[in-house]
Amino acid sequence: RQVLRNDLTNLEELNLSWNALGEAGSAHLSDALRTHPRLSHLSIVGTDCSPTLLASFLPSCPRLARLDMGHIRLSRGSPPSPSAGLQQLAAALPLCLRLERLSLQHCALHPAGAHLLALALPRCVRLRSLHLQENLIGAQGATSLARALSQCSTLTELDVGRNELDGEGGGV
Repeated sequence: RQVLRNDLTNLEELNLSWNALGEAGSAHLSDALRTHPRLSHLSIVGTDCSPTLLASFLPSCPRLARLDMGHIRLSRGSPPSPSAGLQQLAAALPLCLRLERLSLQHCALHPAGAHLLALALPRCVRLRSLHLQENLIGAQGATSLARALSQCSTLTELDVGRNELDGEGGGV
């Protein structure tokens, strides 16, 4: 919180990975990043950053090209369903007009979360690299992603390793 309060308007990369931000820290991060127009790379891997708050400030980061947010749980319940935060995040991603790399490894997307993300991906017009490993997306999630990614003409790198893809999902 204190670091981001300083005048860091030239900040281009910020790595807060594996810090326990909590709800209050997520709110401070959201507020602070609205004043960092040059931010092009944000890494919040392993934090407990709120996806809802993240989604709220993404449109304020016009230069964001790389977003790394692995190990943040984006689905809840049994059976797992996408959290409200994932729904808002999926809606906000296409507003990041320069987004080239998205890393959501080990976020517990499950098939429903993969489907929700798949709806947003074709509108991420500069996306070149997508990392979704260890998300338990299964064959259903892989099918949703395959349909969406066929419309992503700029995508050159895809990692869906360790997602319980059997013969059916792996063949998609």
